[in-house]
Amino acid sequence: MYPFKLLMYINRYIRLLFFAAIFSGTSTGSIAGELVAADTTSPNNWSIGASQSFGSFIANQPKSEYIRDSYTTLTEVFIEKKTNGEADWHTSHNYPSIGIALLAGNSGSKQYVGNLYALYPYIKFPLLNKHRYEASIKTGGGVAVVGRPYDVYSNPKNTLIGTRFNVFLSFALQNEIKLSDRLNLAASIGIMHVSNGSTKLPNLGLNIPNLSAGIRYALGKPVQYPRVVKDTSSKKIDMAAYTSISVKQYPWVGGSYYLINAAQLEASKRTGRNSSIGIGTLLLYNRTMRRYIMEDRPENPTYQKFQAGLYFSYEHFLGRLSIPVNIGGYIYNGSGSGIFQQYGIRFRATDHISTQMLLKSHSGQADFIHVGLGYNF
Repeated sequence: MYPFKLLMYINRYIRLLFFAAIFSGTSTGSIAGELVAADTTSPNNWSIGASQSFGSFIANQPKSEYIRDSYTTLTEVFIEKKTNGEADWHTSHNYPSIGIALLAGNSGSKQYVGNLYALYPYIKFPLLNKHRYEASIKTGGGVAVVGRPYDVYSNPKNTLIGTRFNVFLSFALQNEIKLSDRLNLAASIGIMHVSNGSTKLPNLGLNIPNLSAGIRYALGKPVQYPRVVKDTSSKKIDMAAYTSISVKQYPWVGGSYYLINAAQLEASKRTGRNSSIGIGTLLLYNRTMRRYIMEDRPENPTYQKFQAGLYFSYEHFLGRLSIPVNIGGYIYNGSGSGIFQQYGIRFRATDHISTQMLLKSHSGQADFIHVGLGYNF
């Protein structure tokens, strides 16, 4: 509770400062003017700030609707750094900002889910920068903690979250107005997601559309080094193979845990400085399939645990880090709708070795999270 109380105190101060800055504008006698009275020319790419978010999680099933007893209110404090152009991807993405944020507040279900806390790194991509206005996309992911996860004895009505520690994802369109050389007002619209990827049931998850407002204070004038970025598009076909594992609870709360093995083979072509497209095949040894098929098709049961699918791939590169997105369908022993998606992160540790963590889903519903290694030929 102590981190939550501390953030609530910070939030009260932020709101007072936020509204004072709105009414005072950028005059020299204003609060904003006082904040930037110091030397504004000193080079520094770091910023600090805070925001307040308001929203309500989506309850698309009756068993989750009665759990919602209030609006979601979350306070966030952050520190971020404007990239300076030392790497090619800084310039090709128009000098994005990288930061880390701590978030805490009411999940929207005080009685059953409790408070929500999250710690996550993020990246902010500029879309438009004109005079004192900047529009950007802010996206990130990290770890979320819920105060009251499902418990068969003490909290059986929480059908949304079955684990205390979960995956946290955030996506927002942010608008920022510069009041002075250092003080900025921000407002955004976005969505947050909290779940454990079906590692443990229940796992309906929290999907929270939200609006937020806040301030950002620059510690100095950002340094940016202009550079000529080489065109990395190529006719060469890049080949990569991945192997990964997952653990999934199935088919009900309190059910057994099953190990899932996955293998992928991808062929892709670099289409520009930051992206590639390609095709791939997904092979699964899915130990939950025996239970699934016996329940879904009892007239024709099978014990086949092998699955195979083909997919189209898109990958966006941020230096050694990349964000892959796969959309495909099963060609053997499919499950669900027959269509699957995968998205997550990859990190190129060396020229040939990479790691990955991907969430596999069916029509937006989480299937499992798998983690593994890859080899780039």
